[in-house]
Amino acid sequence: MAWFGLDKLFLGTDLDAEQKRSDQLDAQLAAANQELVARNVWTQKEWAAFEADTSGPNATFGQNVTGQVNAAFGEGFTEGVGNVRDFLGRSINVGIGTPLKLIPWQLWLIGAIALFVYFGGLGWLRQKVKL
Repeated sequence: MAWFGLDKLFLGTDLDAEQKRSDQLDAQLAAANQELVARNVWTQKEWAAFEADTSGPNATFGQNVTGQVNAAFGEGFTEGVGNVRDFLGRSINVGIGTPLKLIPWQLWLIGAIALFVYFGGLGWLRQKVKL
């Protein structure tokens, strides 16, 4: 999803500026980590363990800020639409379903037969039986 420059208005921050800031901080962190390795504060084994922990599914470096915001927006939108749909469905079910459930099924059957007779169902039925 492209924000078309409206990210500052809706999100309160400029996503391009945040991406630049994230890239700069990642570069500073990488330089600091390389310095620790160069000064032998970290052993190669510790460095390898750090690299394994911070790459792949645990990666926090070099992430796409706009992509993360878009993914979070999509998740929130989907959840919000689901909440509205559930609320409306429950409201309709309670508003209509509850009164209908209060009437026993026997009365519904008697009412259906009465309507069938009232609207000329017996005459129609007699014609069908005679043929």
